[in-house]
Amino acid sequence: MKNDLSAVIETKVIEWNAICHEMCAGLFIADAFVPKPVPTDASNEIRFWYDITNINSLFMDCMQYVFKTEKMKYFRSPYELTKNGEPSSSLLKIMQDYQIISSEKRKTIEKFVRAIKELRSCFCHNKPWITHELVTIENGIGRHSQQWGVFPHLSSNQRVAFSYYEGSRILWSKTNSIVGIIDSLISDVADSKDSEEIYYHWAKSIASWYFSSDDIIHRSLIRYYMQRYNRRRPLYRDLNDLKLKLEIDGLPDNVISEKTGLSNEDINKAILEHHLSQATDEILSYNKAANPEYILGLFFNSVL
Repeated sequence: MKNDLSAVIETKVIEWNAICHEMCAGLFIADAFVPKPVPTDASNEIRFWYDITNINSLFMDCMQYVFKTEKMKYFRSPYELTKNGEPSSSLLKIMQDYQIISSEKRKTIEKFVRAIKELRSCFCHNKPWITHELVTIENGIGRHSQQWGVFPHLSSNQRVAFSYYEGSRILWSKTNSIVGIIDSLISDVADSKDSEEIYYHWAKSIASWYFSSDDIIHRSLIRYYMQRYNRRRPLYRDLNDLKLKLEIDGLPDNVISEKTGLSNEDINKAILEHHLSQATDEILSYNKAANPEYILGLFFNSVL
């Protein structure tokens, strides 16, 4: 249905990514967003939880770099990601640094993300009633006349009929506000006198995310393995062998020769700084959205 919140957001993500492509072909807002379609005959309750789940998937799975400063994870050891001595930042932090977004609007988005994450957690996980962070939900989305904690399937108070219609109305209103902020953010980057610098830091933030996410690394390794060995998917032990090989052989000889005498930790940092620099440059020069399978595929090709 055209009026489904999930469908509206899916359309908006396509629009955002298209605008990003016009600015710098390798950049995007969200990677591989595929929302679960809401049944046409869904009740207000079912529709509400589909929307919460889809919005959470967008934020947590497809654009986590927008909100989080990533730590370099070379499969086992986390390090602060750097390039030319500069820490990697979340996209929102980058935008605030260049005065594209105000501190207040950044906090508004971050509170919304935390509220969505908590709502989804209440629904999808076995969370005791006392652990529900109701203030987080209210601060991020808005006040519900019954309070957000009165979910019939979670509360011991089964006599209360929670108004999912009102919940959806509040969610729609707040989501529209967040969408407006992101709309302005993207258009203001294009008009900024610092746009080229922002593109660079944006690409670095994406690259940092790729090297920091176990899910993305695993997904990209599977794609790489399928293409290289022409198998539908690798065995689990084969993926572990690839990871081990990356850890042992990840640093190019010319970099090793410059790092003689360093500790294993420093060598691992040098490995990732070297490949992060290359990945950032690849994102900036790629002629379409630089998805992780492509960028990490180049990385795997260089070390495997």
